[in-house]
Amino acid sequence: MLQECARTALVIAYGLGLVRLAGRRVFGEADLAEAARGAGLDRPEKARKLVPEPSGKISVLKP
Repeated sequence: MLQECARTALVIAYGLGLVRLAGRRVFGEADLAEAARGAGLDRPEKARKLVPEPSGKISVLKP
C-alpha cells in the first residue's frame, strides 16, 4: 500500500513538473474571444489565424 502511494505521488509530481515546463496549452472559447477583441475583431472566426505562443498568449492574424 505504501509503495502504491509513493508511486502515485511521484507520477503526480512528475506530471506537474511537465505541465509547468510546457506552459499553458489549453485555450477555451473565452480565451479566443478575448484575443480576437484585443486585435479589434468582434469574433475569433473573423481572424485569419490564431496562434498559441510559448508565453501562453494568443496571437491573432487579421484577414
